Amino acid sequence: MAHIKVVYHREQSSWWANSPEVPGFHIGGETLEETRHLVREGLPFFLGADQVEYSEVTEKGECVGTQHYVVLGAGIIPNNRIPLENSGLVSVELVS
Repeated sequence: MAHIKVVYHREQSSWWANSPEVPGFHIGGETLEETRHLVREGLPFFLGADQVEYSEVTEKGECVGTQHYVVLGAGIIPNNRIPLENSGLVSVELVS
């Protein structure tokens, strides 16, 4: 089981995100919320996974949240939101 942490970085007028556990995954947006939305859509696609769980932190280590999304066809449906307690790491599972 893999563990994924998404790290958000703030520039002067934009945000971008990457994951140390997912080489090559980088996403940028004008706001934190836009960047989080793009991660929500892009991470499952990038991994080729139906179900992805990941934690979200800023580059300073501040918790943004933990997300769990199930991809169904063209839509992404939030499944649940679990507060991130300590580690910032969660698992990725493939659902058939």
